[in-house]
Amino acid sequence: MKKRVLLLIAPIITLILEALPFGVKMNFATAEGTITRYTSYFDTLPYFYAMFSPLITAVLCCAIFIVLLIYCFWETWVLLIIVKVLLFIAVILSVWHSLFYITLLSVLITLLMVIELVVIKCYTDKT
Repeated sequence: MKKRVLLLIAPIITLILEALPFGVKMNFATAEGTITRYTSYFDTLPYFYAMFSPLITAVLCCAIFIVLLIYCFWETWVLLIIVKVLLFIAVILSVWHSLFYITLLSVLITLLMVIELVVIKCYTDKT
């Protein structure tokens, strides 16, 4: 049980970073120039401006946390496969977002998800 609870550290940190208001960079054009606005991954403003990946990544990270929490109490390999697939999709979406609007938080979130994917891969290889 203790080893399984350690799998929750990276998703918790990822969710905290996604809730911070400096994760998504948005540029708005005005007559005077460009205005840059930062929002959190959970904000719907980027979603309505056709930046779908941050909100979908945040929702997937919530789903990953819930599935890993269930895995802590009910150990089955199916849950880890679900987590791997969700993490892979979330990493792709996070990298896609970071290609166009890179911020320090978006890089940290992507790295944490890659680390979690590697940790889960190593955990499943040992068990």
